[in-house]
Amino acid sequence: MAEEFVSQGQVTGITPAEVVVNYIKVETISSQAKFVFDGFLNGRQPNMTVQRGSTYYFDQSDSTNASNTLALFTAADGTGAYTTGVTAGTEIKWIVAADAPATLYYTKAGVTSALQGGTISCVDAPPSYAGDAGQSYQIDIDCTGNVAAVDGTICPESLATAQGSVTINDAAGYGRLEKGNMRWGAILEVLSERENPNSVTWPGVGTGNARTSGSTGNFDSVRFTVNYPTNWTPTTYLDGSGAVTSTLTDSPGTAIKRILASPLSNILTHNRSLGSVDPTGDDQKDHDGVIAPAMFASYGAAVGKVTVTSL
Repeated sequence: MAEEFVSQGQVTGITPAEVVVNYIKVETISSQAKFVFDGFLNGRQPNMTVQRGSTYYFDQSDSTNASNTLALFTAADGTGAYTTGVTAGTEIKWIVAADAPATLYYTKAGVTSALQGGTISCVDAPPSYAGDAGQSYQIDIDCTGNVAAVDGTICPESLATAQGSVTINDAAGYGRLEKGNMRWGAILEVLSERENPNSVTWPGVGTGNARTSGSTGNFDSVRFTVNYPTNWTPTTYLDGSGAVTSTLTDSPGTAIKRILASPLSNILTHNRSLGSVDPTGDDQKDHDGVIAPAMFASYGAAVGKVTVTSL
């Protein structure tokens, strides 16, 4: 994965959020000069990620940089010079353009070789928090077609509340509820309910929240709203397959779908049961842990089960 630039200093008159200063030296390894950046876990020829609209400085004042001027290119072999927003000098200044290519390369100017430099990934900056002031989204999750209904779907209800509306009086019913509660808890976690308490509102059983037929504790569909405050906006570095990438997904609707697909397509575990509220004692309180299998067999299938509507 590409590494983020690490701020090593600040230029007078420019806020830290807008600028990153990188001190560079050159080391000769196996007769080949290599750019080395301070502030990286692997500082030798690191791959990097920059944000469009931000300003970066490459400080080449160290004497080892003599005759080793860093430059940007559109091709890995050091061809196709890229100079948009770049001001040359001992301290190179780069203002990353809004239309900067997704991938650029850095190496020694005048050298058609990738041996001295590395790759730069250009991504969009996260959206302004102020732009999402009070933004709310309706989330619909289609639970039908899940891997195994007997293993529970999603259940925002407590066990006692569920018993008030349907008759659940066997161990399997309790197990489905508990696993559904676990999945609901995981959904709250990934939607940052901990950081933003009460941002998720579930209206209860009704329109958009339909139970399956029978006393199973399962839901065929779950609908709730997410109300994000001004200090948080839904973004993710997950791609369409669920893999972590260096490209920021800052479209809230897409980000929420990808964030939710993770708990829907992964195995969940809990180290204890919810315990008994059933007067017959016919529950699952005697086991040591609970495992809720993935609701959907693939991340892609889970993404397709989530609908996000801006309110």
